[in-house]
Formats: sequence, C-alpha cells, structure tokens
Amino acid sequence: MAASNSTSCEHPLKRVAVTGATGFVGGHLIERLRELGAQVVCTCRPSSNRRFLEEQGYDCRVFDPTDADRWKSVLEGVDVVFHLAASTAAKRTREYYSANTALTRRIGRAAASLPNPPLVVYCSSVAAAGPVPPGQIRLPGTPVAPVSHYGRSKRGGELAVAELAGSVPATIVRPGIVFGPRNRELYPVFSSIARVRTHVVPGVRCPQLSFIHVADLVEILVRAAVRGARLPAGPAQENGDLDGGLANNEGVYFAGAPEALDYRDFGYAVARAVGWRKHLTLHVPHPVPWVIAAAVETWCRLNDRPAPFQIDKIREASAPCWVCHDPRVPEELQFEFPFPLQERIEQTVAWYRREGWL
Repeated sequence: MAASNSTSCEHPLKRVAVTGATGFVGGHLIERLRELGAQVVCTCRPSSNRRFLEEQGYDCRVFDPTDADRWKSVLEGVDVVFHLAASTAAKRTREYYSANTALTRRIGRAAASLPNPPLVVYCSSVAAAGPVPPGQIRLPGTPVAPVSHYGRSKRGGELAVAELAGSVPATIVRPGIVFGPRNRELYPVFSSIARVRTHVVPGVRCPQLSFIHVADLVEILVRAAVRGARLPAGPAQENGDLDGGLANNEGVYFAGAPEALDYRDFGYAVARAVGWRKHLTLHVPHPVPWVIAAAVETWCRLNDRPAPFQIDKIREASAPCWVCHDPRVPEELQFEFPFPLQERIEQTVAWYRREGWL
C-alpha cells in the first residue's frame, strides 16, 4: 500500500489528554490535535508556565503529578493519552527515574484502573534503545543497550507501559534528536553559526545521529494513535517483548528522518541554511567536555538548578552511532517524510529569523 500523509481516524481522537503540553513537542502536538478536531486536555504541574495554553483556550488540569487519584479522574472518558512529559536535564540522577519511569508507571496504572482504559501513546527516545556500533543502523528488534541515566529512565518508562499492555492498549514512539520552531535546546547551534560563523563540536570523531523535525514527529505520534500497532500482552522482559533478536517488537516505532548526519555535518547544514559558504568548525578534545560538564553539573547542584550541560549528555555524545530507521513507519503508519532534512533545517532558520531569534 502506498504511503499517504493524510490522517483518517481509525482510532477515535475525540477527547485526548496530553502530558508535557507546555513543552516543545507537546505544544506542537496539541495544535495538531486541535486541527484534527480533538478536544484536548492538558495536564500541567503547578509550577509550569500555562499562560499560552490558557490564552489559547486549552483545558488545563493543574495538579501534583504524584497524585494517582487525580490521574484517574483526568483520564476518565479520554480516548487517548499522549505521554510526553519527561526530564531531560535533571538536578540529580534520581530525578530522571522519578520523572521518566515512575510517572509513566503511575499514568499507566491509572489508565488500567478505568473501566474503559484509554490508549497510551508514550513518547520515549532513541536513548532508551541506546547506540549501535559505527556504520550500523538501529532497526526494530536490535537489542537495547542504553548508556545514560536519561536513556535508562526512558527505558524504564517503556517497560512500565509494557507491563500493563494486557490491560491498557499502548504504543511507543522513539524519536531521534528533535528540532524545529520554538526549540531552545538546539537553538545555540543555529545562533552560533548564524552570528559568529562558528560550530563547536565535542571530540574529533562525531557519532552519526538521527534528527527529526517536530512537525514530522507530531504526525508520527498522531498516526501511532490512529493506526499504529499496539504492544502485545505478556511479561515485558529486558530482552523480551520490546526488543531482542527473537523478540516481538510490535507496537514500538523509531522516528528519525531518512538522512543521517553527524554533529559536524549538522553544522554544515545549518550554515547552508543561514547562507554561509564557509564557517569555522571547532573540535574540542574529548577530555575537555567531560571536565566542563562536571564543573557545570557541580555548580548547578550547589545552586539547586538543573544543569544544561551534564556528564550524562557527554556519555551519549561519546557513543559511536545513534542512527535509527524503521521501515514500518511508511508501511504501518502510512507516513512519508514530506521534506528533505536540509529543507526542514531551512524552515527552522526561517522561523528563528521571522521571530527575531536570529
């Protein structure tokens, strides 16, 4: 069957809940869901900035995410819950597992306790699967091997969802590095190249990476809900139902653009997008990023702040290869990437300039 980029609701998207709606991907997802006519419920922490959501008329439910009873009341009558809330820069290691594993388990159990459990679409990460050797591509069924606390905590969330697959319909999406309008994590790369024609690259050998534009990820998440396969019921073993050479990997999708770039090549792509024919690529020897990350992390802990640059991120940056590919995305989700990666980067640059970021 030929892939199509039109969305038809084989699974109802009438009333949906979204965790992490105040975040980068979540903000784009709720806009897309509203376009599709869904009634969107946004779950928010008391400390989250809800001004934009409330101004746009979204239904915001504000409560402590550790309150299991509130999760039950919020999810009752919901067709789908898109679980995007996560910690990517925790103050302490245990906070990764609290935000990414324990919260996912709490949401899954709340859904399972309802007479008509909603479909759970869990936005995980390729970090939960881990890197692969140089020159290889992570495909469905490749055994998992996360290398960071972030990856292990997201993997824990996957297993928490899989444990309830017999009671709750669930699908997992593992995106690569997400970029696009309103993204702040990769913005410094765009800013540095656009303003001073310099791209700082940790290490000499750069791992191959899978990138994905936020609009493409959002469409894959929606399609995972509409027509994606569900996790099979049964025990979720570490090399069992979700992964492993002989495993049933049904219901788990990787989300990455067809083109793979390393961090250095990503800088070249950004330079072309901003209009520079030449720029400086500054390679920083590997011991230096480790030292800087340790210093930043220590300072942030002393000041009780999440560290934007952590040793955990250097572990991921030192891995050999993060390229992922999933042939089931066009086959099962009927989605083809509408623009080349370079054009998506150019669209992001255009948005940054239009909004005065560059």
